[in-house]
Amino acid sequence: MSAETFGALVAELRRAEASGHPVDTLMPRLVRARGFTDADDIASVLRFELDSGR
Repeated sequence: MSAETFGALVAELRRAEASGHPVDTLMPRLVRARGFTDADDIASVLRFELDSGR
């Protein structure tokens, strides 16, 4: 994970939290819902999933 993708993930988490989403329950749900064996950058995948509203 690069500093850039980590920063983007943190920013997306902050936006989700500011929008009233319970990030402490949202993240584990996102991780369980998607496999990461094909992911080169897990932070980018999580940021995409958050941005997609999943």
